[in-house]
Amino acid sequence: MNVGGLPESDSTSVDTDTPTGGSEDTQPFGDTEEDTDNVDGDCVAGGVWYASNCWYLGEGGENCVEVCATRGGYSDATSTITGTPSEGGGWEACRDIFRLMGYDDEVGAASRLSLSSEGLGCHVWEDEFWWLLHPDVNPEASYPVAERVCACLE
Repeated sequence: MNVGGLPESDSTSVDTDTPTGGSEDTQPFGDTEEDTDNVDGDCVAGGVWYASNCWYLGEGGENCVEVCATRGGYSDATSTITGTPSEGGGWEACRDIFRLMGYDDEVGAASRLSLSSEGLGCHVWEDEFWWLLHPDVNPEASYPVAERVCACLE
């Protein structure tokens, strides 16, 4: 069978059993090294480059506005990339950013409605890695044992 105009000998098969976004090799925002690797010089020390943004892990109790105060300011990519599905964000991006930061731990998905975790999004809570699918990300949310993943402008 001729695929995409290529000669039959150059055709490739497509795996239709792998759901989009479900493979560990899938990059939700492109598959170029630019989108997934920490690009030296593009982010302030300690940041990783992902989906055209610099990402940082804050200290326990810091909110994203504080994390980004010396890093060019807060970026809405925190919600549009790692936020809830209604914000356009996703679990895969949260997991991928943690991996770029050097963590290979499992990232759980949860919906939390307690005031203590309202709007934390992608974060570490007492050494466990989490992505919240509800409620929406709040840049000013914080909790003493929560380390937030934040997109900053530098």
